[in-house]
Amino acid sequence: NPNIFPWVCVDRLGYTNDEFAQQDIDNCTAWVKSGSTHVGAYDYWYGNHFCVPRISFSAQDKSIKKVHQAGVTGWYAELYPIWAFDAPKAWLGAKLLENPGADADVLLKQWFNSAYGSAEKSMRSVFGIIESEWIKVSQAQGPNQWLYGLFEESSCEILSDNAINEIQRNLDAAERELTKPRKTSQRDKNYLWRFNQFKDAWNLFTKFREVVQLRKAKPTTPEESLSALKKLIKAERLMEESQSKFNFKWSTTSQKINWSRLPATNHREDWINRIKLNRELNNELTHSIQEDVAGNSMLYWLWLNKNSELIDSTTNANLFNKKWSVETTLRKNSETINQATPKEKNPSLLAVKNQTGQIRNTLKISPKRLIKFSITHIPVGGNIKLHINFKGADQSLTRSQQVNEEYESLLVTPPLWTEQIEFSVEFENAIDLRSLEISQLAL
Repeated sequence: NPNIFPWVCVDRLGYTNDEFAQQDIDNCTAWVKSGSTHVGAYDYWYGNHFCVPRISFSAQDKSIKKVHQAGVTGWYAELYPIWAFDAPKAWLGAKLLENPGADADVLLKQWFNSAYGSAEKSMRSVFGIIESEWIKVSQAQGPNQWLYGLFEESSCEILSDNAINEIQRNLDAAERELTKPRKTSQRDKNYLWRFNQFKDAWNLFTKFREVVQLRKAKPTTPEESLSALKKLIKAERLMEESQSKFNFKWSTTSQKINWSRLPATNHREDWINRIKLNRELNNELTHSIQEDVAGNSMLYWLWLNKNSELIDSTTNANLFNKKWSVETTLRKNSETINQATPKEKNPSLLAVKNQTGQIRNTLKISPKRLIKFSITHIPVGGNIKLHINFKGADQSLTRSQQVNEEYESLLVTPPLWTEQIEFSVEFENAIDLRSLEISQLAL
């Protein structure tokens, strides 16, 4: 129908993967030939949904030019920028949409010269290193990729240690160039202002990356567990402080960053349980818990020292099918994993591969409670998250946690306005679910 204006939604950062790019080009070409008067390309240039600079100038250049050649006449991209990282991305995209025949390298040289002056070369190298790392991701993901790393704490590890060291070396060179003793003009001050914006955002990224790496520690003794907990609490406190300072300083020219609220790896319960095996460490444990600005350690401390009431335990297929709704999206080569037999002590509730979806259940719970939502599963290579969504008359709030072990739990306190709580397990690629458990503790 010529009156319908279709928009083809694709994460075109993947255009550095030739198979992915050709797939989108063929699809856009088919839509252009379908009889529609106009066809649009809908893209995702995020932005602050990633806890890492997300750059691929070559993918932008190729995608805009190729779909324009295919006959696409509209372009829309979601950005949600951290301007320190995303300004050249937005500017290059705008210029290429204005003139798809323009030379991207010439445009980028113009932008970096205008933005950083004599530090142009060093800063171009910084963005080039970041782009190279994202190109590796794109080429590894294949033809079915989609917003790899979105809302994932693990996206901060896309940049390798070598890449980070090389980026820092170039940042140091840029700073030396921009702070040389000389008579400075307003333009020189602007160069330094923009550099400092990037430097602050970069330092925030490196602090968050350290937090993510500390969350994955694997201590085996009470002493090692206490050390791991102390290091994590300190790093999270510094991260929270740096995030607040960055938002206060730069939020008038950038989207606010809230990386500390991304679904997190959290081994606190396991660590605290292990620390308590050595009573001589109790005083140190108590002191550390009191310094935990995120409050997570205090929650687990409360939970481990009081009796809780189990309000829902799902460990068999009949209960699971009655209480939990399952929404799945099949992927290519989807299959059911070989299910555990009924004679097994803990058979599978849901076991699939090459599927993505959510499992949901909603309960009414008093807000003056400490809520624990737990999952037991067999690791089969899928990406799994726990979510608790508090619902009130006119507001809602979600808390999330990444699942990394066979057993994982999310512990939270409901806001006072809570009327209902929705529990959900979000999985991608695969899941072999064995049990779900919800319990509460009166505060």
